[in-house]
Amino acid sequence: MAGRQRTTAVIGAGPAGLLFCVVGRLLHARAGRDPSTWALRLYDKRDTYVRTHRLRVAREPYEALARDLADPRFAALMRFLAGEDFRPDVNRLEAELGALARALGVEKERLEIGAHEGPGDGSFTLAGLRVRLAGEGLLGEETRFTIVGADSVHSAVRELVRGDATPTGRVHQRVARLRVVGPGLPPTLGAVTQVRLSKVIGSIVDYRLNQNGFAEVDLFLEAGDHAPLEELGASPKEPRPLEARTLSGLRAPLFRRVVAELQRGFGAGPCEVLLASSFVLEHRVMPEVVFERPELPATVFLVGDAAMSLPYFRGMAA
Repeated sequence: MAGRQRTTAVIGAGPAGLLFCVVGRLLHARAGRDPSTWALRLYDKRDTYVRTHRLRVAREPYEALARDLADPRFAALMRFLAGEDFRPDVNRLEAELGALARALGVEKERLEIGAHEGPGDGSFTLAGLRVRLAGEGLLGEETRFTIVGADSVHSAVRELVRGDATPTGRVHQRVARLRVVGPGLPPTLGAVTQVRLSKVIGSIVDYRLNQNGFAEVDLFLEAGDHAPLEELGASPKEPRPLEARTLSGLRAPLFRRVVAELQRGFGAGPCEVLLASSFVLEHRVMPEVVFERPELPATVFLVGDAAMSLPYFRGMAA
């Protein structure tokens, strides 16, 4: 088939954007189509992300994808997911998907989408992106232009195209993620520790021994205990040590008691406890995920968290 017929710009190089590129390229090849007929560009506003959390990937849709694709490269990805019990570390997952995308000819480029052009800082409007692609010879008169918004739950693409379409959502739980550093960290919490902590607080979402030598504990909290933690401004890149002075000023009595239990350690000595982040688990669903924008002209699709985000399944749900 002669001539380029479609150009697609994928905005967001997280798991959803990478997965779109991988599956799209594999399906295009399986259909026997000439790669030159579809220009696929992948953009992200950052070069790298430093994250340690895990995604919980629903097994069944990916097993169905693997059967439909019947491709050894996707089968290798499935072996990776199975080895991680379908709960992969997000950075490792992105590394696997990124390597596969590059092998299929898709390289990530740095570019940020916003409401205004920003000369010199890599910021483009959607119209500016079209001009850029046309300048690269990727958009002719007969080329269909599509944009895939895969740029997270805070999607800039979604906000630029959604018009009156408003996402619906509900908060399910408020979570504090703790980082525990010290001797004798167990691979899992024993029954005695679980019982002791359950007497302090209603439930522990998860305990994980991170490959970097620390443990992560997620706690469900009531709104009153959660709000003061948000004011600390903790992030995975800059966790806040929960020292006695910090704890004494927190209006979160249940949280303080859990931290005190974890600081006692696991039988091999005391531990340091840091607040890595505080966040809410919520679902957010867009009533529409496809938008025609005749002024560009382009068809815009929302995928991943930009379209639908679900607690525990962020990034790979849609």
